[in-house]
Amino acid sequence: MFRGVDQMEYIKELSEAFSQRLRSPFFGSIAISFFAINWQPIWYLLFAERSVRQKFLFFEANTSVGTLLIFPAIFGVLLAMLSPWLRTLGAWWARRPISRMKRIQITAAHEQKIFEVRTEMERLEIEADLQAYRENEIIEAAKRLEEAKKVSPEAIESIEKARSQETPSRQYVAHDPIADQPDENFELLNLINDPSKRLLVDMANVETGGLLIGETKERRYAILGSQELVKPGSNREWINFETVLKNLSQLELITETKNNYFEVTSKGFEMADLIKAGNLV
Repeated sequence: MFRGVDQMEYIKELSEAFSQRLRSPFFGSIAISFFAINWQPIWYLLFAERSVRQKFLFFEANTSVGTLLIFPAIFGVLLAMLSPWLRTLGAWWARRPISRMKRIQITAAHEQKIFEVRTEMERLEIEADLQAYRENEIIEAAKRLEEAKKVSPEAIESIEKARSQETPSRQYVAHDPIADQPDENFELLNLINDPSKRLLVDMANVETGGLLIGETKERRYAILGSQELVKPGSNREWINFETVLKNLSQLELITETKNNYFEVTSKGFEMADLIKAGNLV
C-alpha cells in the first residue's frame, strides 16, 4: 500500500518537473519544433490502424537524427531567441490602436461629464429664474397690502355701510353662471380653441405666480407653478404652445407683465370661470 503511494508521488513529482521544463522558453520551443517537424510520423505512430511493427517501421523510415534532434534543437533555440522580439513587435504594432481606443474612451467620458455639468447648470438656472419671479410676486403682493393699509377707516366704514343697506333679494339672489353671461363673452368663447381653453384654466387655477418662459444655452422651457408644460427638445410641441399663447394674448385673456412672464387678465379669469362652469374643456 505504501509502495503504491510512493510511486504515485514519484509520478506526480516527475509530471510537475516535466511541466516546469515544458514551460521553459528553450525547452518549450524545442518541443514545439520537434512536433512541428515530425508531426506525420508521430500521428501515424499514435493513430494509424496498423500493427505495432508497421508503425515503428514507418516511423524509422520517415525520421532521422536530424529530424529528431538537430533540427528541433536549432529551430527551438532560434524560436526562443526570436520570441521576445516577436512579442515586442506585436506590442509596437498594437500600440496605435490601443492608444486610439483609450483616447476615444477618455473623450467619451469627458463628453458625458460635460453633459452632466451642463444639465445641472441648466436646471439651477431655471430654478433661479423661477425663484426670482416668485420673490417678485411676493414683493408686489406685500406692496399692495401696504397700500391697502393706507385706506382710511372712514372709507372702509362707508363701504361696509353701503353693503349693509343692500336689499336681501340683491344679496342672496342665486345666479346662473352661464345664463348671466353677456353675449360678447359667448362670442369670445367661440374664438378660443380647446388647447387655449385648457391653458387658460390651468393658469387661472395657479394660486401664485404665472407662466414663465425662458431659454438656456441648451433648450427653452415654459413653467407654470412648478410644472414644465412643454417637453424638452420637442419642436412640434413648442410650435403648438406658441400658437396657443398667441391666441390667448390676442384675445387679451393673458398679458405679459414682465419679460417672458405671462399672467391672466380680469377678462381671462371671467372666461376661465365660464369654461369651468360650463365644463367646456
